[in-house]
Amino acid sequence: MSNEIISISSSDGDDSTIVSIDDTSVIELLSPLPVKSEPADDQRVTSVPDITIPVSQLDAFLRSKPRCIMKQSKHNIDRSKRYEYRQCACGCSYRITLTFTFANSTVLVKETHLPPNHDSSDDRVISSHIRVTKDVLGYIDLLAERNLFTPNYGAKKVVRALREEFSVDESLIPPDSQINNRLSYCRSSRLNHTNMIDVVEAQLGRFVLQGDEEDCQPFIYLCDKDSQGR
Repeated sequence: MSNEIISISSSDGDDSTIVSIDDTSVIELLSPLPVKSEPADDQRVTSVPDITIPVSQLDAFLRSKPRCIMKQSKHNIDRSKRYEYRQCACGCSYRITLTFTFANSTVLVKETHLPPNHDSSDDRVISSHIRVTKDVLGYIDLLAERNLFTPNYGAKKVVRALREEFSVDESLIPPDSQINNRLSYCRSSRLNHTNMIDVVEAQLGRFVLQGDEEDCQPFIYLCDKDSQGR
């Protein structure tokens, strides 16, 4: 009886030996074959059924979900839709995608199940990614117009007014950077509060001497312009 020994190599370079005895083959592996591991339960991402809601209900819907960070926002080619891609603030696998359809003012919501490893302690407002509602924008615009010439009027005073005067929920108050950007936009684009001399003259005109001012009331003299408009 003779034994036939044949040595072969696998594709990854591991050697194995085949021993043939009386037409019976015995295979001995010198190293185990690689086994594909299954993802852990807390790493599996599964989706919940899609839903479509009106845009007016979106903020209430998002408040019922874990706090998320918006990672990307883009439009389709004809700009009839906008897509927002968000992920959970705690870093777990929870994801939510919003598809805005402007024609009928609806939002298609696609989200994943909340994984077991979600950290609810991180369900906090990520201030740099808050969606600003139309009502809050309107309040900021009103405050910008009302305080157009108020010295040092910025985000801190706006936040105080949103809380105390308009009773805006804390989760809907945007961060200082967004408020200051909106104030700057209103002042320059909508209220013409720029460095143009005409705007300054219009405001100074309210304090021209009339002759009946009280002793404590400030006033100014205005001179005619020369031929060059100076």
